[in-house]
Amino acid sequence: MQYLWKFEVTTLERGVFMESAPAETERMAELMVVGDLAEAEQTVVEIVLMDCVEVA
Repeated sequence: MQYLWKFEVTTLERGVFMESAPAETERMAELMVVGDLAEAEQTVVEIVLMDCVEVA
């Protein structure tokens, strides 16, 4: 079972924006979001789960 987790992410550089990650668990999705932001050299201040939908 896979879900699309949608987060509101607060960073130092870009403020607040939405980020989505497909994963089996919220933790996996959160790590994917953080990893993506690290590659973009964003400093994550806060991640808040906004929504989760099941994907086929």
